[in-house]
Amino acid sequence: MLHLRLITPAGDVVMCDVAREAGDELIHGLRALDLDRTGSIAVGDIGLLGIVRAGALTLLAQKWFWASRRERTAKAGGS
Repeated sequence: MLHLRLITPAGDVVMCDVAREAGDELIHGLRALDLDRTGSIAVGDIGLLGIVRAGALTLLAQKWFWASRRERTAKAGGS
C-alpha cells in the first residue's frame, strides 16, 4: 500500500491509501492534470517506520510553500 497526499492549487489536501499496483496509474493521471506543477504530490510507503512524522513534516512544508506563493502572488498583483 502507498499513502498519497495531494495539495491542490486552492490549498485543499487530499489523502488516500492506494494499492501499490494502482499507484503508477493514479500518479500518471494526476500529472496529466498538471497537479505536480500547480499543486503538490507526495507518496509514501505505508510500511516505512515514521510515516506519520514524515507525513506531518511534508504537510507543514507544503503548507508553508503554498502560503509563501500566495503571498508573493498577492504582492505582485497589488503593486
